[in-house]
Amino acid sequence: MAIKFSFMTWVCPDWTVRRIVETAKRYGYHGVEIRTEVGHAHGIEPETDRNALMEAKKIFDDNGIEVSAIASSCFFSQADPDERKKMVERAKLHMELASTLGCKNVRVFGGAIPAGVSMDEAKKYIADSLRELGEFAQPMDVYVLLETHDAFSRSKDAVDVIKLTSHSHVGILWDVQHPYTHGETLEEAFENVSQHVRHCHIHDVKREGSEWKLCLLGEGEISHEFVIKKLLEIDFDGHLSGEFINPQWEAEFILKQYAETLHRYLEQAMERKGA
Repeated sequence: MAIKFSFMTWVCPDWTVRRIVETAKRYGYHGVEIRTEVGHAHGIEPETDRNALMEAKKIFDDNGIEVSAIASSCFFSQADPDERKKMVERAKLHMELASTLGCKNVRVFGGAIPAGVSMDEAKKYIADSLRELGEFAQPMDVYVLLETHDAFSRSKDAVDVIKLTSHSHVGILWDVQHPYTHGETLEEAFENVSQHVRHCHIHDVKREGSEWKLCLLGEGEISHEFVIKKLLEIDFDGHLSGEFINPQWEAEFILKQYAETLHRYLEQAMERKGA
């Protein structure tokens, strides 16, 4: 199966690695995305002792659960080249962490565009940082993925950066919500990211007044059936990872609901594709 399902540890920040992995296995997830740098109880960080990391990896491996991605806080829109360089070095530590855990993907951000800097200028120097990271990651067979987020929520802007890097180990993390809530259709976003996407963030949302609110899968405006259908068309080999930051539901509840619904969507899409 090419399309797999994961969840990010934001949904369970107080869980140990063992509980995270056992829950993923129980609900039929294929992987877990580790969020670093925010104090989650899993304790997996670039600074973590290697022996502890190998113990965590063994728990994942023994249960047949992948580390689908390492979600860092690194971003590269800073106007100061020295600050960008520090962030590049921080991101390299995440590449090494991913390699230790047998993980292929590290999430990074573009960031907010500083005052006095044009979008075109920021795209160029962010691309320079990502190219350096791609060169660093390639020998480890790790990929650096720019998320469609913040100033780069629109998929066109994120893909512009990826094209400027011109590096095979730099790709896109398509958060399916952000382009949509920033004015792109799912069709437009998919067309933009389809040649570069290696990992996806998923969460259904609906409008409440002027705000977007997280909701259960199938109750909002994001058609994950469409997303799965289109990814199947390109033989996507990666994870759709549920990202739920401070959800209103218990972790067990939302993880079960998303898993059951995603598996149903995938089965239906595969049946239609084979028909």
